[in-house]
Amino acid sequence: MVIIDGNNLRYSLYRDTPGTNHAFTGEYDKYYKHVHEYFSTLVSCGITPIVVFDGGYDVSDIKQRTVMHRARDQIRNSLACNSVSQHKIQVYPLLGKSVYLDVLADLNIQCVQTLFEADQIIARMGMERGCPVLSNDSDFFVFSVDFVKLDSVDIIRSKEEGKLVCDIFDRNKFLDYYNFSNPDLLHLLASLIGNDYIPPSVFDVIFSTIKLPNKTKSGTERHRKIRGLISWLSKESNVNSAIDRILGAFQEKDRKSLKTKILASMDVYSGGDDGQQDQNILPQRLQKDFFECRLPNWTMDVVARNRFLLPPQVECGDKPSAHTITLPIMRTIIQIINAAEKPITIQGRTKHSVGTIFTLEDPHLDISDMSGEEKKSLFLESLGWKLGSSALDLIPDELLGLFLVLQFWSKHGLVTPAHVYSILLARSIVLDVDPAIDSLRNEKKIKQQLENPQTPSNKKPYLKTISRYAPFFHVDETLKSSIRKFDRELVHSLAVFQAVFYSSTVLAALLNNPVIIPKISNFFSGTFVYNMTTSINKKPETLKECFLPEEARRNFVATFQLFVDNLPNLGEITSPRKQKKKKVAKVVEKKVELSDGVDSDLTQSETENVFVDLENRFSALIVAS
Repeated sequence: MVIIDGNNLRYSLYRDTPGTNHAFTGEYDKYYKHVHEYFSTLVSCGITPIVVFDGGYDVSDIKQRTVMHRARDQIRNSLACNSVSQHKIQVYPLLGKSVYLDVLADLNIQCVQTLFEADQIIARMGMERGCPVLSNDSDFFVFSVDFVKLDSVDIIRSKEEGKLVCDIFDRNKFLDYYNFSNPDLLHLLASLIGNDYIPPSVFDVIFSTIKLPNKTKSGTERHRKIRGLISWLSKESNVNSAIDRILGAFQEKDRKSLKTKILASMDVYSGGDDGQQDQNILPQRLQKDFFECRLPNWTMDVVARNRFLLPPQVECGDKPSAHTITLPIMRTIIQIINAAEKPITIQGRTKHSVGTIFTLEDPHLDISDMSGEEKKSLFLESLGWKLGSSALDLIPDELLGLFLVLQFWSKHGLVTPAHVYSILLARSIVLDVDPAIDSLRNEKKIKQQLENPQTPSNKKPYLKTISRYAPFFHVDETLKSSIRKFDRELVHSLAVFQAVFYSSTVLAALLNNPVIIPKISNFFSGTFVYNMTTSINKKPETLKECFLPEEARRNFVATFQLFVDNLPNLGEITSPRKQKKKKVAKVVEKKVELSDGVDSDLTQSETENVFVDLENRFSALIVAS
């Protein structure tokens, strides 16, 4: 058994997913396959994973400044990301966690969502079960638990050898290297640096009484303080005497309360209770779905903090956030969750920074006595569907959720048959073609298999199909060197679609899934949808073409026609606007403005990559090899 830091791993796996193009809003088919391969390998090695996710932000708001810094950084990256810069700017897609959770459900892997930050609970689960923790979070160097860095896991060798190939952190070697007499001093070090129980500023006075190492160009002031503390604590043989020396720097009236906080913090690192359950104000009716990851982590923020933050996507900075049009759906969601009927602030991207998207002050909606049909009606109304219309009777159950999302999207933006065709075609390729060819996308390998006389004849129709469509799964070479033809408005439109899909899945979960919401990985590949939509805009007659195998082609054509006939708000297909060269310069200028919008005390190394952990307190520590 292993306990996995769920958030840490999901970012790491997306970063390492082959062939992802961050500028096109989400490669969910590729991500699903990569995550599935990882967890399937763990299971095949005889390992039982338990995946634990963070819940809401702590009600004390100790980390609020860090949260806002990270949010601004993500917004900067999402707006700066384009077809040229995407190789160095990574943006985790909105529905990435949904894909990750789909894999866990499909493999019957247990997942747990904590009320607030998960680190302490992950560590305690590892201690209680006597099993290691897998994470890249440096906090686990401190907890008294076996620790495996995710980056040390060799999943390819693990699959080949049938056992987990990785490195386990040697804490005793660590303590010897820094001359710490026992682990308690390490727990004290972490408490003095600051955590969810003690803000770092509380012990600033200590650093005026100890000798700090010289400043270096590569090290931050925080790292300098850490090294100074390590040197100071290494001279202590007993943790109690060290605490007494620390408290001696404070006034007598403050010492007792500070000592209580220090001991409580140290107790957490050694496996003590973090007190989360004492702060559990989540309504009983939501708890099971929340703890089992069927509701988003910000559900707790709504209840405990009366505000929550929606993540940005790759979109247009001069347009409102893609989440804005989801207001009718979000209103119903908040009405169901917010039994206290307090005003709820929904934050997200506003222009180039973080701001309030909307504030909701609606009465609580009690759904506890609603029948299944009543919940379905509420879902339909929230997505703007006119009750009584017979059109839904024509839509198969497995397509109903997707159809409703498309109709809501088309009512609030320019959506054409090209968008619908591209999404439905991607669905047919993923569901009908990929199983026969193992999701093959490499054009050279496709050609080799088609020309190989040993290739089974029943496989060749699928290879012929993918030979026609494989180029659409890759970025056009001209876009890699120039953004002149990069259609950011189309990307923004696809971000809006995903925002609608996201809020719809949350509402469906709250209502016990009155309609089937398909897996996003079964029909959405951002690069493919972008390329196919662009191709149709240039050549509308493409809508009359279809190179799927015969049965799949008949089903696709019928589904596409059914959708188009019953989506009355679809717009006309228009050719893409040609951009003048001078507009490229404006984009560059806008990037500079974005950088200026981020607080200046974030260093370049901290903001270069959206996956960087800004809470990496111990990254300055070096362990002898």
